Amino acid sequence: MVEVVYQNPGVALVRLKLVSRVAFFTGLSAALILGLVLFYLADESGATYLDVVRAHFITHQQLGPALLLAGLFLLSLVALITWVISVYSSFRVAGPLYRFTQNLRFSHEGAAPLGIREKDCLHQVSNQLLDSLHKFDAHNRRIGELSQEAITCLQSARAGAEDEYARVVAQLKEMVGRVRVED
Repeated sequence: MVEVVYQNPGVALVRLKLVSRVAFFTGLSAALILGLVLFYLADESGATYLDVVRAHFITHQQLGPALLLAGLFLLSLVALITWVISVYSSFRVAGPLYRFTQNLRFSHEGAAPLGIREKDCLHQVSNQLLDSLHKFDAHNRRIGELSQEAITCLQSARAGAEDEYARVVAQLKEMVGRVRVED
């Protein structure tokens, strides 16, 4: 199980501020649009009672379609803004996950693992993965060196080669014993 912990708790705070700004400006634009719709529909010549009633009747008749159009516009605007924020935010998570898969895929070929962008999420996980890959490479190199020593000992005809071979094999067993793969 991987536990995701932000190195900088301010990252979550910045995202909350962004969402609150979007909500504030969406509410403000909704209020402005509603005010403009009501101002446009209201009749300014309501000098007599009959003019006021007529203006109210016209406003009442046109208020439903006007509110429907304003609501559809605002809904479209909010949907667009939400989509942009979600795409931007998902790239900050999807990018590092893609980089992790590429690092794991090409680590056995000897390619140097790459870090993630500075503004991406998952920096702690990335650092742990890079550290693990470096340790794994060092472990593999050491096993290769010990294997080569064992081969050299087997091919050697000098005295004490058996003891050195036994020592190298014990080291190999100890190193292989350190590796645990769990499902």
